Amino acid sequence: MHIRQVLVILAIIKTILVFSFLFLQVIDTESPLGVFSATFAFLTVCITNILLVAGVRLKRYIFLIPYFTVCVLFIFVLILHLFVDFLDTANSKNTVEIQPILHNTVLLFMICFEVYMLSVVWRAFVYICDSNMQRQIEKIVQKKSMVKRSFDIEYDLVRNEIIKAEVNANEELV
Repeated sequence: MHIRQVLVILAIIKTILVFSFLFLQVIDTESPLGVFSATFAFLTVCITNILLVAGVRLKRYIFLIPYFTVCVLFIFVLILHLFVDFLDTANSKNTVEIQPILHNTVLLFMICFEVYMLSVVWRAFVYICDSNMQRQIEKIVQKKSMVKRSFDIEYDLVRNEIIKAEVNANEELV
């Protein structure tokens, strides 16, 4: 499977995971600011995933840069959220209950998935840069070969003119 197909599948999986995680956050919080921030985060992730897929399809590395920024910020927020949840769990009496353990496990899984996505997108970035560099090198080689061919043609024309002039001069002497 090529990186283009893998990234599309991973972007869809990430969007579904982020949507489910943020949906649970919206259900847990009743403040309008929490709903607004969750909606904003989801839309940001969706836009960067669309840019990611477009960048890989069109082989434009510039479309991958917003994804790197959002992904690093998202990993940082998830790590911070996990740390705060660990502190809350350690401070309460429900340390061994299933709900906090499951919540922290899901956060840890999301962090691992984001780090994996970051490494895959980095590999795609390197692939796109290498592909673009190969294309540019081929253009330069093609231009140089065209210049060399035109120089060879001019050289042949001048040489043929000199030979014709010598032949004409020798014919006049004879």
